[in-house]
Amino acid sequence: GALNAHTTYNLSGRNIVVAVLDTGIDYQHPALGACPAINATCRVRGGYDFVNSDNDPLDDNGHGTHVAGIIGANSSTLTGVAPQVQFLAYKVCNSFGSCPISAILAGVDAAIENNAQIISISLGGEEQPNNGQSILSLALNQAVAQGITVVVAAGNSGPSTGCVASPGDAQDVITVGNSNDKGTIDTSDDTISSSSCSGPSAFGRLDPDLVAPGTSITSSYLNNASASLSGTSMATPHVSGAAALLLEYNSTLTPAQIRSKLMQTATDIREHTFNQGAGLINVTRAIEAKLHVFEGATDRLEII
Repeated sequence: GALNAHTTYNLSGRNIVVAVLDTGIDYQHPALGACPAINATCRVRGGYDFVNSDNDPLDDNGHGTHVAGIIGANSSTLTGVAPQVQFLAYKVCNSFGSCPISAILAGVDAAIENNAQIISISLGGEEQPNNGQSILSLALNQAVAQGITVVVAAGNSGPSTGCVASPGDAQDVITVGNSNDKGTIDTSDDTISSSSCSGPSAFGRLDPDLVAPGTSITSSYLNNASASLSGTSMATPHVSGAAALLLEYNSTLTPAQIRSKLMQTATDIREHTFNQGAGLINVTRAIEAKLHVFEGATDRLEII
């Protein structure tokens, strides 16, 4: 539904700040601003390298650049979900894709301090039990409590019931699984990728919350190139971009309301609830929904 949101509602994510916690962002890429260095006038307006402890979060892996492009690429050949968002780039993973918990926590703190409205984390954890009580999961809940919408990958260790781990098990984030659109616009043939992690999380909590396209996704990559990658890492930024469009449309929405609206308007693709969550996101439907039921509690199947 993103293209329709662009054309019908003139939404593009303008003035929305998304923090990407990943391997960095290639801010020199033409689809991501083509700036020689990060600064307040560029698409990538700020950031930090918590791996090498310096002010240059330039991507040396490609993963973070691919994620950022799905959120907000804007060029003649690549268009992201929200092509006018601004980025904060926090490099919390090294060139091999290893991501120390201390670096991720520092990135979360920096995103909060620098007024990010959305945090996108395409990092699937391994920690069990998936009870939402890890230090990282609790830190992300705190970010949500401060008004930041946090979107997290479910992980690629499926198919396996209950394999969503920290930080995707955090109670207040939007946890995203990977759907395969089979290269068609019609959703009737959509399925869940076999590698996408399934729920539930501990205590019967609904994870993932929903799914988004994450199979064979073309986006920006290193050296001014593009690449096609798959995984919940690719599904997550689709939801981050959708959240940016919703915030641009209605700046008063809370993180809980954004999650609720996306879940209540998702498309059922006939998979088990613990595989698809509420279903496949449709941001236009979320924008157009005339009736929104929000009880102030949770959309998850939780035993409290």
